[in-house]
Amino acid sequence: MTEKILMIRPDQFSGNEDVRKYFKQYEKAADVNGWKDEDKVRFLSIFVKGTASIFLENLEDKQNNWTWNNLKQEFLDEFQPMGYNTIVKTRLENRRQGDTESIMSFVTEIENICTQLNKNMQEEEICTYILKGLKETVLHAISLHDNSNLKELKKNLKKFELMQFRINNRGPELSDYTEMLNEHVSQLNQKTKEKGREIDELKRQLIERDREYKKEMNQLRENIQQINITGRRNKSVNFDDEEIDNR
Repeated sequence: MTEKILMIRPDQFSGNEDVRKYFKQYEKAADVNGWKDEDKVRFLSIFVKGTASIFLENLEDKQNNWTWNNLKQEFLDEFQPMGYNTIVKTRLENRRQGDTESIMSFVTEIENICTQLNKNMQEEEICTYILKGLKETVLHAISLHDNSNLKELKKNLKKFELMQFRINNRGPELSDYTEMLNEHVSQLNQKTKEKGREIDELKRQLIERDREYKKEMNQLRENIQQINITGRRNKSVNFDDEEIDNR
């Protein structure tokens, strides 16, 4: 193997990693390095270890003319979990956008899982899984648009992200305005309370004055009544004196 051939070194596979992801990464490195299928078979032994290395040795003992596709399939059959498609399907059905996860990060992962399950999955079905897992706020915002293919769906999602970006940038100004408004309302409430206390005090004073006025009026009535009684008594005495004189 020359330095020119090994421009990119693939990771090593022990048998514990995701075998599909490993071979995808291995084949990408092989393409960059310019390896043909026979090179992929020949170099694989350098990049496997542990259980995977022993497994490859066993295969080589059985035959020495493996094609790349057949060798890769042997590894997939050996190291891919039982019920792999069911596991991937369940993962796809239950995948939901995280609270802090970006929209495009979520969409990209859904596409990846769909490809793992079925490389030829229709875009409409992929879009259905994406829509199913989006946050409610995002889904409601794009629900009236055409989301039947990935191009349109991603365009709608990017529009939503742009709208959110503008709202978030406007957020501090709106927050400041809201704070000022709340402070103004608080001041008005305080003034209203103060005016209320002033009005209550005026009412109290009026009630007190009314009581004093009524008290004074009652006292005046009593005085007048007393004067009238005294006057009548005086008239009665004078009348008696005149009677005595006439006699």
